[in-house]
Amino acid sequence: MTDKKKKLPISKTQYKKLVNQCLELINDYKLLFISDLIALLPFSKSTFYVYGLDKSDSVKEAIENNRTMIKQKLRAKWYESSTPTLQIALYKILATPEERKAMSSSSKDAKNDGMLPLEVQKAYLASLEKMADDNDVD
Repeated sequence: MTDKKKKLPISKTQYKKLVNQCLELINDYKLLFISDLIALLPFSKSTFYVYGLDKSDSVKEAIENNRTMIKQKLRAKWYESSTPTLQIALYKILATPEERKAMSSSSKDAKNDGMLPLEVQKAYLASLEKMADDNDVD
């Protein structure tokens, strides 16, 4: 079985013009979502998809570039901020899985029904026994 390319309902030249129009809108308005792009286009959503503009690598790349740029700017603001909430948010993004788990207030791995870990319980009992033995000597 061979894969057949689906033929577009428009010529390559028309397709390239529409892609360029999309790219201009993405760059001019710093768009982050396909839905925002579609809202600004002079044709319908179904036409956008029928023409295959959603599959255009350059359209997807331009939107992804805008997202990346905004994420970088936000992270820079968070880094410079003196607001603890923003600093914690940035730290969670940058943290290793172990650090993130340590910061979590409700870790899934810490399900122990309010009981202390067994090692802690044993150490506590041993210290109580030692205290009792010390008191018996007097």
